[in-house]
Amino acid sequence: MDVITLFVANAIILVVMSCGFYAASRTQPDESWWSSWIVANLVLAAGLAGFAVIPPSAGIANALPHALLVLGFGFRWRAAQQFVHGRSSWLPVLAPTGATLALFALASTSDPGLVYAAVNVVLVAQTAGIAWQFWLGRGNAIPSSYGLILSYSVLALSFAARVVHGATFSESFTAYLPHDRMLQIHLIVAVVHTTASGAFALSRAYERVVRRHQHAAMHDGLTHLANRTYFHERLRQALDKAEVGGTNVGVLLLDLDHFKQINDTWGHAAGDDLLRSFADRLRAAVPPNGTAARLGGDEFAVILPDVGGPEELSILVSSLAGQLYKAIEHFGSQIACRPSIGASVFPQHGGTAHDLLKNADIALYRAKAEGRRTSVVFDATMVTHSYKDGELYR
Repeated sequence: MDVITLFVANAIILVVMSCGFYAASRTQPDESWWSSWIVANLVLAAGLAGFAVIPPSAGIANALPHALLVLGFGFRWRAAQQFVHGRSSWLPVLAPTGATLALFALASTSDPGLVYAAVNVVLVAQTAGIAWQFWLGRGNAIPSSYGLILSYSVLALSFAARVVHGATFSESFTAYLPHDRMLQIHLIVAVVHTTASGAFALSRAYERVVRRHQHAAMHDGLTHLANRTYFHERLRQALDKAEVGGTNVGVLLLDLDHFKQINDTWGHAAGDDLLRSFADRLRAAVPPNGTAARLGGDEFAVILPDVGGPEELSILVSSLAGQLYKAIEHFGSQIACRPSIGASVFPQHGGTAHDLLKNADIALYRAKAEGRRTSVVFDATMVTHSYKDGELYR
């Protein structure tokens, strides 16, 4: 396949990918990085079209497609920053493009090999930088992230080979972009990269959307703690693991004292602020292997795996309560945030999730009966109260 055909093939793939990105952006209008990807692909397509139209012998006219190529990868870097970090800088877009134009402006026509090598140094830095951005974002464990890292790393290596080629054989260069075997191989690599990176980018975007929906389905919208459904799933997993390993699991139920009075006095906005602040404190107080959840209203729950038993659970609950008994500030006023806490422990207080929650709820009622703002660990002497089908009644 000749060089011109490969230039055109790459340009067509980029335009097609831009259409795919545009269609995706219509379903995700809040994602600003789609526009950067689209602009990047269209600018790259224009640059490749320029290489196909402008002959290598045209001299300084070759600055335009080179600058467009660098500008396009600058926009891809910007898109990667937006995707991974949610923010971006114009520096990776403008600085490399300005440097490329300066290279052509300052170089004499007798130095095409050095200009060729220098431009490819810029492209190596850009593609390696994009790969690095996606490497930084790999912590979300989305499989397509590694595809993007690989595709940009391979392209960076291809540009690096061109740097070596230009630096080694610069004296034999008669054009800024000779249509030789090296260029043909690079354009074949580019075709594979363009197709793969576009597919991986679309895949990663939709994988992230799916994960967001999954997260929303399993977490409370106001506090972002686990919701009731996820709490029960996590409790089942913890009990299964404890049964196999012969360990204990603590279960806490928390209820904010006088929450209705706070809503009536200060308004629902203050109530929501209190719930969010309390959830933040609860999340910070719970150990990394634990789970904090909002069951609904002002009811919260905590799972504490690997506790030593009722005595150790009592100490842990007292420590946790001390971190939660603090007022919150709402428009300059202090609002009391005082939960009552009931706790039970597997297997001493029950062998099933139903029994543990029932007994933790009994302990919670005892805490309220003792004057609220206190914590109680269940014991068998406590009087039971209404509990039906896993739903807590108060």
